[in-house]
Amino acid sequence: MTAIYGLFLLASALALGLAIAGRCGDDPARRIGAGLLAAAHAPLLLATLAMAVAVVLPGQIAAIRWLPVAGALVPALVALCLQPRIAREAAPRSWRRPTLVALLVLCGGTLAVLAKLLAILVSNLFPIIANDALTYLAEARMFAAQGSLAALAHGLGDPASGAPPTHPHTALFAVYLGHSLLFSPGPQPAGAALGDDMPVRLAFQFTVLCLAMAVVGMTMLLAAGRRHAIAAGAFALMIFCAFQAFEYTSFNSSRDPFRLIPWLGLLTLLIVFVDRRGLPPSLLPAVATTAGWLAASHTINLYFLAVVAPIFVVATLLRRVPVVQVLLIALAGLVGLALPVLHYVDNLRRIGNVLGNGMNYFHYPGTALAEAFLRYGNWSARDLSPLGALQKMLEQQGMMIGLAALAGTVVLLAIAWLGPRERRTVPVVLAAAFLFLLAIPLIELKRLFPIDMKEAMVSNYRYAYTVFILSPVIMALSVQGILAEVEQRFGAWAASIFLVVGAVATALFARAELHRWRIYPTWDVPTAYRAKFEPICEAARALPVGSVWLSDRSTVSYQCGIWPVFLYSPAGRRYFLPTTVEEARKVLEGDKVGLVSLEEAIPGWWPETAFYKALTQLKDEGVFDLRRDGGWQIFTRRPAKAAGEILPFQARANARS
Repeated sequence: MTAIYGLFLLASALALGLAIAGRCGDDPARRIGAGLLAAAHAPLLLATLAMAVAVVLPGQIAAIRWLPVAGALVPALVALCLQPRIAREAAPRSWRRPTLVALLVLCGGTLAVLAKLLAILVSNLFPIIANDALTYLAEARMFAAQGSLAALAHGLGDPASGAPPTHPHTALFAVYLGHSLLFSPGPQPAGAALGDDMPVRLAFQFTVLCLAMAVVGMTMLLAAGRRHAIAAGAFALMIFCAFQAFEYTSFNSSRDPFRLIPWLGLLTLLIVFVDRRGLPPSLLPAVATTAGWLAASHTINLYFLAVVAPIFVVATLLRRVPVVQVLLIALAGLVGLALPVLHYVDNLRRIGNVLGNGMNYFHYPGTALAEAFLRYGNWSARDLSPLGALQKMLEQQGMMIGLAALAGTVVLLAIAWLGPRERRTVPVVLAAAFLFLLAIPLIELKRLFPIDMKEAMVSNYRYAYTVFILSPVIMALSVQGILAEVEQRFGAWAASIFLVVGAVATALFARAELHRWRIYPTWDVPTAYRAKFEPICEAARALPVGSVWLSDRSTVSYQCGIWPVFLYSPAGRRYFLPTTVEEARKVLEGDKVGLVSLEEAIPGWWPETAFYKALTQLKDEGVFDLRRDGGWQIFTRRPAKAAGEILPFQARANARS
């Protein structure tokens, strides 16, 4: 079934891309760019369709497995067959080919980089061990088992509200993963052993490939209508691979490509809207759809959309876009945002926080963990100056390529300033958005927003992907501009030489950076890591009815098919809230806690709590057994003693008396 699922992914992307490309005029760059950008959204389309089927036909596993695939393929194929016939005219200026040698070198370099990227994606199809990915997979497995969105509101964070404690995001990504699990291992009852899950590993890596397609598609769409637009797309792919920081998306089976694809899609539509002073009505559904996917794919996207919105408001005013066009695109965007935003409104209504129970640190205040969290200081950049925060962010993304992105921005703005006035909008708006987003650490956003993004972007470099994913586009457009200038001033041969040198240098640099992307030569390490979950699962399955399983990791739930009570939640907080060992013992014994699995390795994290001291005391008294396996500490309650049996702590008490 893995091969079938892989074919469906490729077929969905291909059909979607061809359907959109066929309606984008006769400019090859525009057609290819639109097709790639549309095809990149295939994972989001499949997730949306699977979610819709689960709402309409809850519990119908076969329908949820096959109807999304049909829903993605059939309309796209119909649109492809009904695409308008366009009279073929002479190739526009954007398709004037360089010399054959330059073209071959560019194609060879691009293919060499693409081949290396694909090899890395295949190598990273190992059993998933990343914390965040396993958390989403735990939800995906529950969805696949029940075929209902109700399975995702597992309620272990707050039984009264049913709000999950593990993250604040919508269910879209978990549904995408759950749909892939329907192909293998398929629906599994709670507690069953996990079978072959290769399709879901493929689903993760496919999003990385789609992100690369989105980068290239955005570049070619913005470059279309000018010379060397196709070359700009090739450079965008190579430069994307030159950002070594993006390796996290593949190696850690990250959610980030899923959230960045609609970010690029919506930005492209908004830039085109400003440039053309409006959009045709046929593109308004695309605005609504990408806006909805942007909000549904990750909570942080709403923040970045709010940050970049003033750029487009100012650009719209300066370009004197007709009011009707402004109202239409605003309405389309609001319609798209409405449904995902309801998720956060519902969190606010039920819990009093738009993020629900989904941030671990919400549950630290008033407990011993609050002090440990501040002492650890992982989520803090308060000691850094604004420029120091920017420097650290550049270092995390790659100082050399980060500085090259800044230089490319300056070059792009310079070329736009020196070029025709009518061609300034795209580079200026794109560069302004990039620089404004990059300046986030330089200003005190805490005064404007509830989240201090200086700290967030430095402490979690994945958030900065939202900014630096624009770098390949900007740098590729600057290369296009330089090529056009060289060709105009020195002739086609000079431009061809520049293209050859640039393509070779970029390809070599990209290949060198790709060699730094992490892979496992063999899958022994991830397989061994996942093997440590199985004893925990066996202990959880053996718990008597009514016994409680506590864990500081929801990751093990995917392997076990059972949800523990997640400690960083309203339901779990009560266990580490007591300040004395006696109080903690009462809670543990009163709630019939039968299993505790802890993996947090921060020094002084659990050992300083009365909760952990109570567990240790109960272990010393023979009530619990403790087993250490790698980073795991597993406390298992011993079975009830047989008649006449004396436990160790009773023997010691008898001896003292």
